[in-house]
Amino acid sequence: MSRPGIRAVKLAVAGLAAAAGIAVVAVSASATSPVGPAPTPRMTADAVSCVLDSLGVCTVSHALGVAPTAVVVSANTPAGWNGFMLNTVRDSFTPTTFKVRAMVTATQPKSGATIWFSYSAFAAAPTAPITSTTQQPTTTITPTTTITPTTTITTEPTAVTTTR
Repeated sequence: MSRPGIRAVKLAVAGLAAAAGIAVVAVSASATSPVGPAPTPRMTADAVSCVLDSLGVCTVSHALGVAPTAVVVSANTPAGWNGFMLNTVRDSFTPTTFKVRAMVTATQPKSGATIWFSYSAFAAAPTAPITSTTQQPTTTITPTTTITPTTTITTEPTAVTTTR
């Protein structure tokens, strides 16, 4: 279908949706246009559960393969259950795990309970190894000495004496 034909179809669909009272947001992207940061950062996400210790802490396994630079957690509290605040534990990020802490209040940990939450863990994109090439210095010696012979011949007339 030609470009004007595609545009007409998009406008017709948008008109029908507007007539039905549906908000329409059009997003157009080409397969060759990059979207987001480059290079693409590493990311993993999951919905998990864990049992909290007496300090309200539990260890979560992740599949990132490197220590995350950031982890976003979101508590999932089923209806009828007590809510809790959930944060990551400082300096707990490793290539395979991180820790979270659940709190009932600012000073009271939620302990000994099973909690459910979602997380997204992010790390910088893998970088290509840095390679350097060392060039040996090149030395060229060009002779710059020129010897020009300078010869001066001086002749003086000599007197010739003849004796007989």
